[in-house]
Amino acid sequence: LAKAPRSIADQYLDNQAKPLKAWLRRPAYRDAIRQEITGGIHAAPDIVIAHSMGSLIAIDLIAHMSRDDAPALLVTLGSPLSMPSVWEKLPVKLQEWTATRSTNWANLYDRRDIATFSEPLPSRRFPRVMNVRVRNVRPDHNERSHSARRYLSHAFLVPLVLGYASGAGPVAEVQAGKIDALDGTHRIG
Repeated sequence: LAKAPRSIADQYLDNQAKPLKAWLRRPAYRDAIRQEITGGIHAAPDIVIAHSMGSLIAIDLIAHMSRDDAPALLVTLGSPLSMPSVWEKLPVKLQEWTATRSTNWANLYDRRDIATFSEPLPSRRFPRVMNVRVRNVRPDHNERSHSARRYLSHAFLVPLVLGYASGAGPVAEVQAGKIDALDGTHRIG
């Protein structure tokens, strides 16, 4: 009998992302991570920024918080949540949270980032997520498409976080086309 071909995402999970695979498949592992992190949080965060597998950990943490303690803004960077094989393995509670959450969510992704599977978070599974496509290229043109440093230094992120913290966030400006998310520049006129 021939084996059915495995998806590229499943091959990635098996070969490159063993901690992610363990987090998806072992509830005790998820619980231990959540308990370790919540033990160190002394006040409810207003804004959570999470990179890569941290985006899954962040939604798990937030989904287990009361609505009053949930952050006002979640920013995910290079999240593997766009991979169907990751979504399908998420616990039902987390799948439900993505559709019913009160937390605002911005997702930055690079089409060359293998962890994002080159895709934004699909709106049918992640309603009301603002997907922002970025290009994570260093000035010397070396690509670091999954680099946390590149995502964190993107020109779009700082005004988003600072603006949101002050109550005057640029979310409406991005949606209106006043900020070009690809290079983070403000358009004039």
